[in-house]
Formats: sequence, structure tokens, C-alpha cells
Amino acid sequence: MDPRLLLVVSGAYGDLSLALSFVYGQGFAGQTAIALPLPLYTVNRDSLPLQVYQYRSVEDILRAATMWDARIVVLLSGYGFPVEKLTSPRGVGRLVRHLRSRNCRVVTTDPFLGSASTVKGSEIRAMLRPATVWWHKLVVAFVARRVARVLKGSSNALRDVIHLYPAPIDTLDNPGRLPRISFFNRQLTQRASGWDDSPPGHATTTETDSSEKAWLFVIASSDLAMQQRKWGSAEFVSQLVRMFEQTRGAGRRPVLVGPPSLIQDMTGVLPASLQAELVQFCSYREFVWRLLDAEYAFYWNLFSCSAGLVRLVRKLPVFFFDQGHVGQFDQRIYQDGLRCYYGGWEPPRLQHGALDTEVLAEAAANQERGVDALLAYWQRSPTPQQVIDRLLQGSTTEAFEV
Repeated sequence: MDPRLLLVVSGAYGDLSLALSFVYGQGFAGQTAIALPLPLYTVNRDSLPLQVYQYRSVEDILRAATMWDARIVVLLSGYGFPVEKLTSPRGVGRLVRHLRSRNCRVVTTDPFLGSASTVKGSEIRAMLRPATVWWHKLVVAFVARRVARVLKGSSNALRDVIHLYPAPIDTLDNPGRLPRISFFNRQLTQRASGWDDSPPGHATTTETDSSEKAWLFVIASSDLAMQQRKWGSAEFVSQLVRMFEQTRGAGRRPVLVGPPSLIQDMTGVLPASLQAELVQFCSYREFVWRLLDAEYAFYWNLFSCSAGLVRLVRKLPVFFFDQGHVGQFDQRIYQDGLRCYYGGWEPPRLQHGALDTEVLAEAAANQERGVDALLAYWQRSPTPQQVIDRLLQGSTTEAFEV
């Protein structure tokens, strides 16, 4: 029997997507549980095909590990817990030690690709929503310095924890000599029963009803902040409305999944005639159903986990308007991300505010022809089961590439 696995997800939906991409369709899924903070727990507790725990503190995480009798605990991501004020960097270190004292193997994911300790406050500030008054600018500067400080502290606390990546890492430098391993779940290339079923109240679009095909626009809070800095809040909303009009003009239904603030802004200006859907915080099951059901998906972040591990992996067209927040705040991490996640290929970007059906169709065809090479690159990584086996081989990290 496979050992029991506990996935501990931070407050980010990207981390939830990464967690589920590891266990999706795997034989050990029945031995896997997931622990979620309250907002994610509330909307996902009844829709995931896993045992789900809620946590509000480090003690809750330890309690879930005990109740599940976890042998392996994956933190997604250990770097995120201090940023979200669940605990301090020292608290992350204590969590790791407590789990190890219970004979758990501890793993963390790493969105910074080994460079968290080098991130500067000025780089973090560029990711935050632009400040318009002096006191807000002071708050933004304070928050940015705090995040940079806790990332450096977390790097120290996690330096001997095995780092897990969803793409090959052999092309990346490793100056900190972190123990690390990558994975690729081949089950993601096809739909698995019990994982991709339509949520209650949603019927799958039929192939013959082209008027109901959706174009799905997905933007996270950090990328929204970048776009607001780039265009201004009102202009970004205007461009989004224009793209919705172009979507409807193509005979497609515009759907937006985004932060509540953007949904509110769009609600105030969106013509009812567009019949657009605005979705702010749904279950992951509903989000994936919408993502798989859409004809096209549009993102503002090249490194969105769901763009790669839900759409691209199944050869479904996905388009990008921008690099995303990573490319804006740290070009070094951005270039590492291109090497790691895309094998050095940089996906082309669409002109913002201009959607043309012929251009999109040609781009989709080009993308489909290139995805095979990307899949071959991703498949260089071990399978999730092989990663589990490696984790259980010994009590040290010596078996992992450094």
C-alpha cells in the first residue's frame, strides 16, 4: 500500500492547481489528503476527490498530519506561509522539525526557482496595486520590505527541505545547493473519471452549438495589479470590455475569472447585451470544468499553473497577453522560468485589446504543432509515483540532485 500523503496548500489557487496536478489520476490518490485555508476550504471541501482538511494555524496542519497519519507532507509552498502571515519564517522551520520528528518526509514547492532569498523589496512593490495617495504608498513600501524579508528568512528555514518542481530543473543553476526534484504527471494529458466531471448545475457545451462556445479570460490579483500599473485601472477595464465585444462578435460567449475588485469594476460598465459571465471565486472543480470546456483561454501570466497543466498539456489553445508579474519584477527568475517550464521557448503574446478570429485560429494551429516538443521536454521528469518512491528511499536528502 502507498504511504499516506498530505498536501498543504497556501491561499493561492495556483498552489491548489499544482497540488492537484501531482495527484491527478494517480493510484495513490486514495492515500492522499489535502489541507486548505478557510477561503479555499469553503468552496472546495465538497468537490475534490480527496480527503479535505481545513487549517487556520500551524497547529492545525500538524493535527491534520497526525489525523491522516501522513508519511509525506508537501508544502505548497513553504515560502508562502509567512507571506500570508500564517506563521513566521522561524515558524516554518519549527513546522518542518515537528513533522520530521513524526517521521514525515517534508517537501516544498518553490515558485522562485531557488532565488527567493535574492528578491528585493523594490521588486515586490512592482507587483502590488499602484498607490495613489501618500499614506498608501507608505503602506505598499512597508509591505514590500516585509515580504522580501520573510522570503529571505523562509529560504534559510527551507534550505535542507526537498524542493519539488513541475518541470525539469537540470538547466537551472543551484547556487544554494538545494535538494530538488521535478515531476510530470502523464495522466494530465487525458481526462480522468472523478476529476473532471461537470459540477452541479453546469452542462457541457455541445460541439454542434458553436454559439455557446466560450472564450475564457483568467487573471489573478498580482497580474491585475501589474495591468493596472501598465494601463491604468479604467483603461484596462475598457480594453477588457472591448475584447468582450470582439468575443461576442465572433459568436462566442465571454467569461471572466478574476478578483472581486475587477468583477465589481466590470459589472458597472459591461453592457447587458454581451451576456458575459463574471466569476470571482468558484470551486477548483468548476474552474477546471470551465477551462476545459472553453474553446480558447486567455491569460496575463506565462507561468500560470492552470494554463500549462490543464490546457497546454491537453493540447488546448491558450493565449497570453503579457509575461505576468514574475517577468515584471525579476528578469532573472523570468528567464529561469522560461528554461524550466518551457524548455527555453517563450510563448508569443497577443496584442492587448485586439482579438481577431483568423489570427487566433492560426496561432492555435501553430501552438498545437509545437506542443508535442513541449510534452517531450516535460516528460524528462520523473512521474509522481517515482517521486514518492524516491522520497521513501532514505532519511536524508542525499539521493536528490543538488
